[in-house]
Amino acid sequence: MKTQIEQIKAAKRAYIIQLNKNFTRFSVYLDSGKGLLALWPSDSHLTKSAELLEGQIYSKLINLPAFHFLVADLGTSRTGLISYELKKINPDITVEFLSGGTPSHC
Repeated sequence: MKTQIEQIKAAKRAYIIQLNKNFTRFSVYLDSGKGLLALWPSDSHLTKSAELLEGQIYSKLINLPAFHFLVADLGTSRTGLISYELKKINPDITVEFLSGGTPSHC
């Protein structure tokens, strides 16, 4: 499995998905032309991945992906911060934000 940096560099598009109603937890899916894949550390067998990006965490919360972004800062564009992290690695990536699919249990 490729590292997260390799995954981001190979991607043409990234989709930031809202995971909770408070707009604080997000997952990222990458499209490199071969379908969508979740941004996931290659060392995900470790709970303390060495690959985590700014704002990305490991969590044992039920009904959420183990590796996701937690951005709780007030007065900032939360999706903008994630987008910035992705574009630092791949300036050519197109980043989209998708919302409206929040599960009722979150």
